[in-house]
Amino acid sequence: DSETKMDYITVTDPNQVTDTLFCDKFESGIGLWTVTNNGGTCDWEIFNPPFPNSYTLPTTSAGGVLAADSDECGSGTTMITTAEITQIFDFTIYDVVTIEFDNDWNVIDGQDEAHIEVSIDGGATWAGVWDQVGTDIRETHESINISSIASNQSNVKVRLRSVQPGWDWWWVVDNFCVYGTYVLSNNVQLTVTVNDG
Repeated sequence: DSETKMDYITVTDPNQVTDTLFCDKFESGIGLWTVTNNGGTCDWEIFNPPFPNSYTLPTTSAGGVLAADSDECGSGTTMITTAEITQIFDFTIYDVVTIEFDNDWNVIDGQDEAHIEVSIDGGATWAGVWDQVGTDIRETHESINISSIASNQSNVKVRLRSVQPGWDWWWVVDNFCVYGTYVLSNNVQLTVTVNDG
């Protein structure tokens, strides 16, 4: 008799190395980010507990958060704002690049948008890698593989873009991290010095 099991064993290359290239838990202010108002009345900001609204985040979230909270901004709010990681990333050696974060995306209607965008030309042009429009995504840990765009690139930027055209709810993130993975070469160089006598 025989039995076939698909995807039963996962083998990880022992030479695979993952580096944490950026990680912000939002405990020390907003200094790692550049916030831009693109025509609204309210922007991304850091909130610490107790929060102004009932954010629903995974249990891994604690302390401060980065929020685009139009509800907290009040009646008449419009929000078109970006929060861009100030750091430029050099992914030249990385074959796999991922973005991970804790998320609470709470919408009112189909006009609310949440985007994570990547630029490989230092911010001249942007491509969406996580684009959400009009549907709640709450209490999740998101992992986005951006390798097809960013791996082996040397001039990469990452930003969050929130569009809330009215007095809506919020988009909140925590533990926003960027990881790069590469495989160590199996080549070993050995230098030997012989001291005669």
